[in-house]
Amino acid sequence: MKLKIKKTTNIFGEIFISGSKNACLPILTTSILTNELIHLQNVPNILDVEYMIELLKLIGIKVIRCLETNEVYLKRKRIKSKINSPYLNQIRASYYLMGTLFSEKRNIKTKIPGGCNFTTRPIDYHLDAFKQMGATIAIDHDDIFIKRKKKKKIDIKLKNKSLGATINIILATVKTKGESVIVNPSLEPEVIDLIDILNKMGANINIKDEKIIITGVKKLHGVTHKIIPDRMEAGSYICLAASVENSNILLKNLNINHLESVINIFQNSGLNIIKEDNSLRIIKNKKIKNLRIVADNYPSYPTDLQQPMVSTLLNSNNISIIKDLIYPNRFSEVFELLNMKAILYLKNQTLLIFPSKLIGKEVYAADLRAGFSLIIAGVCAEGETIINNSEVILRGYDNLIEKLNNIKVDIQIV
Repeated sequence: MKLKIKKTTNIFGEIFISGSKNACLPILTTSILTNELIHLQNVPNILDVEYMIELLKLIGIKVIRCLETNEVYLKRKRIKSKINSPYLNQIRASYYLMGTLFSEKRNIKTKIPGGCNFTTRPIDYHLDAFKQMGATIAIDHDDIFIKRKKKKKIDIKLKNKSLGATINIILATVKTKGESVIVNPSLEPEVIDLIDILNKMGANINIKDEKIIITGVKKLHGVTHKIIPDRMEAGSYICLAASVENSNILLKNLNINHLESVINIFQNSGLNIIKEDNSLRIIKNKKIKNLRIVADNYPSYPTDLQQPMVSTLLNSNNISIIKDLIYPNRFSEVFELLNMKAILYLKNQTLLIFPSKLIGKEVYAADLRAGFSLIIAGVCAEGETIINNSEVILRGYDNLIEKLNNIKVDIQIV
């Protein structure tokens, strides 16, 4: 797929923020943990959700999806624990199936997860946790075999905070007898949303002294649950609004608390952000100030918004600096931006960003967030920009073209 973008100098209108991709994907897999109905609301219409739903159908989940109301109904039938599907290579969050199947089955056969390959992202933390819970693991090329002998409770300290590993350990231990403890867990809003739905299903999960304590239960039941808003989608549109010469947009359906670090950073840059209940109004009519940003674990500035911010800072008034402590090499958009005449200097995993006058070119989106970075660049560049491999952007942005057109961005699929 290709996207064609033309320079836009004035954006205005409203955008309704969809449900969180990073919360929805693991929450979908909770349907494996109960034989009762799971009813999810505020489910985003994105490719990653489609891939996960197809995987769940293969495993043995009956799924009814209502796109008009953003609802999904899931009901477990007979579960299979051997999965062989090309969708496994399309979505990194497929590794959450390991955790939920580990709770329900003894032996699992799956594949190393796919998704965005912007840097080396091993799943060692996940596999080490399964081993400590009584599994033997073998890897043959891209196949993973997990054999569970006797399921054990776990007391594990993560070397580094990991969203995926924290979620997978929760899913794997929620029905394990005894008390399992995760020390140094990720406590991002998406983890909290998963804990919320599991507790509503009858789980016993608590957070105390920066630890997650999971007391296993025998059975989980059905539930209705509304997915939290996607803070990464909202943050991406804030980055876009801060880049264009004149902006006045209203972002609706937000949890403002989840965006405090992003809001504070942009307000320090001179961007006018007005909080309105569960909405944010973004007003920009002058260049933002240069910034020094360090992407780190929540509640710091998020790594998923680091790449869009690179394109934003090309339109600031002075030299800016970005360093990503989560994924230090997450700069796949840099070469494409250089092709568009951006002035960037990458050294020792630190990116210096100089104010630049961009020229529209044909570029390639290597991953989801790099793709949105290139959309921002295309909106600001003189002439016309073509983004190749743009289907990766649709993995994480619901109704992307429609939402951008609604705020007068000149973008279309070609």
